[in-house]
Amino acid sequence: MTGSTWYLESRQDERGRVRRTAIRPLPFRVGRQVDSDLFLNSTHGSQRHAELFEQNGELWIRDLDSTNGTSVNGQRLSVPQKLCHGDIVHFADCELRAVELPSEPSMQTTQVFSLIERERLEVQVRAPGAFRDMLRDRNLRTDFQPVVQLDDQHVLGYELLGRAELAGMDATPDELFYVAEKLGNEIELSQVFRQVGLDLAQQLPASVQAAKPLLFLNTHPAELARPDELMTSIRNLRRDHPSAELVLELHEAAVTKMSSLRSLRNELEELRIDLAFDDFGTGQARLLELTEVSPKYLKFDAAWIGGLHLASTKRREMVTSLLHMMDDLDIIAIAECVESEEEAEACQDLGFRLGQGRFLGPPATADKIVTARSSE
Repeated sequence: MTGSTWYLESRQDERGRVRRTAIRPLPFRVGRQVDSDLFLNSTHGSQRHAELFEQNGELWIRDLDSTNGTSVNGQRLSVPQKLCHGDIVHFADCELRAVELPSEPSMQTTQVFSLIERERLEVQVRAPGAFRDMLRDRNLRTDFQPVVQLDDQHVLGYELLGRAELAGMDATPDELFYVAEKLGNEIELSQVFRQVGLDLAQQLPASVQAAKPLLFLNTHPAELARPDELMTSIRNLRRDHPSAELVLELHEAAVTKMSSLRSLRNELEELRIDLAFDDFGTGQARLLELTEVSPKYLKFDAAWIGGLHLASTKRREMVTSLLHMMDDLDIIAIAECVESEEEAEACQDLGFRLGQGRFLGPPATADKIVTARSSE
C-alpha cells in the first residue's frame, strides 16, 4: 500500500458527483455507531458493521457479524477477504467501490454505474451522432437547486445543474459527462450547460437580498487546463447576461498552479463574478490556496456534513475550527448535501450561515420554482 491511498467511492448526490472517502487510519470501522470511521446512513446497517484492515501490505475486509451482511462483488462475506481495485462492496444496502489511487490523486474520478447503465451509455459512445447533435442544438435543460440561509431558510441563490434526455431516458450530469469524456466533448458540454442554464435562469424570482438571485455555475476539471478557452466562454456569458449575479465554482483540488488560480480570480473580478471552491474536504483540502487566493464562497463536502448531528466531538471541533478560519479569511462557508432537519440544525449550531441539499430544497425547473413562489 506504499505510495498509494485506498478510497471508498459512491455517487453522492443529485449532481451525480462521486464522493470519495479515504480508508484511513487502519483499521477502518464502518457502521452506525457515531464514532465509526464511515457512518452508514441506512437503517439496514449495523452499529458495528464491518472493518477494513491491512495484512501483509494489502487491504482486507471482514464483516463484524452484521445483521444484513457485507458483500464483495455480490458474494456475502463469511471470512475476511482481500480487496482489489474496483471491487464493489455492499454494507447491507449501501453500495461503494474500493479504489486504490496514487497518494496525490488526480481529478479524473471513475464513475460508478450499474451494468445496465453502463451498457446504455456505451451505446451512445459507439454511436455518437445523437449526442453531438444534442450539444449542437443545445437540447439540454437545467434544474436549479437553492442555496438558502439556514436561520430562516430564505433562498439566496441557485446552483445550475444540467440534465438531458439520453436514449429516451433522463440522464444525470455524471452520465452525460461519462459519454462526453469518451467522445472528447466534456468542455463543450460544460459550456453548453452554463449557456442553457443562464438563459433559463431569467425566469427565477428575486432572492431575499437582491433583485436577482445568485447563480452558481459549475466547471469541468478539464476546463482548468485550458484557462483561455474557459475565460472566453465566461466573458461571452457576461456579455449576454450583463446584470446576472454570478459565482463560478471550481473543485477545490482542480487548480494546481497558484499563478493560474490568481489570474483566474482577477479576471473574474473584472467581470463582477465571484469565485467558489466546491467539494472542500475531498482529496486534498488546499488550505494554501484558501489563504493566498481566497474565494468568496467555500462549499463543504458531504464528507463533513453527512451525519454531523451524530458526529464525534473531535469531528465537530474540527468543523468549528475550519469555520473560524473561513471567518478570518472573509470566506462564506456553505454546507452541502444537507439531507435532514437534524443535519441542518447541527450545521447552524456550528456556525454555517448557508446550506444546500435536498432537505433545504431539491433541484427543480425554473417554472416549478416560479409556481411554488407565487403560491406562497
